[in-house]
Amino acid sequence: MNSEKRKLEYGEVTKIACGDMNIRVYDTKDAIDDRVIILDKDGRGLVVELPAFRRNIEELAHYLEDENVTIEGKLVSYHAAGSSFLPSGCEELSDRKRREVQLDRRRSRTHRKLR
Repeated sequence: MNSEKRKLEYGEVTKIACGDMNIRVYDTKDAIDDRVIILDKDGRGLVVELPAFRRNIEELAHYLEDENVTIEGKLVSYHAAGSSFLPSGCEELSDRKRREVQLDRRRSRTHRKLR
């Protein structure tokens, strides 16, 4: 496996070549020291977690564009902070999870009222 690091304005990307695919780790170097993992093959990518801050979101979006990587899916926490750089088709899971969270909140409020 070969790896290379690329410093960006705010963060840094480590690209690890694994045969015909890449693992990219974006270290945001932000206040919460996030890391975003991108798995890509033939210009098609999957994001594991998302950056939380606008400048990192923009930076990652530009980096992926420069690298000709199109994000086609995501695996993220329910909050999905930072998902603004993803194409619209990737929101399905987040929308479903958001509805589940809203339903849980309603149930919780109802339960508190009944006590």
